[in-house]
Amino acid sequence: MTLCLCHKIPERSIRFFGIEKYLCSRCLGIIFGIICGMSFQYLGLSISLMNMLILSLPLIIDGITQAIGIRTSNNYIRIITGFLFGFGIFLGIKI
Repeated sequence: MTLCLCHKIPERSIRFFGIEKYLCSRCLGIIFGIICGMSFQYLGLSISLMNMLILSLPLIIDGITQAIGIRTSNNYIRIITGFLFGFGIFLGIKI
């Protein structure tokens, strides 16, 4: 799902060995967070809805403040906020 929604803006994408990947840094963080969340959920860990929302807040705040021009984000922040979002959302979903 993330791959379909990724905007693939070149300056927001991660380069490995000079080759640009087709995934922005935020989406990459979300995917890593989901994978990590799957591992933790497999071990029996889950979180409450409130904690899921708290882990989602950094991504929401980063995205909104960048979109309205208050500040400029960078790829490191995008990866971290994406990871927290993916991790929180996946652990918040009780499968």
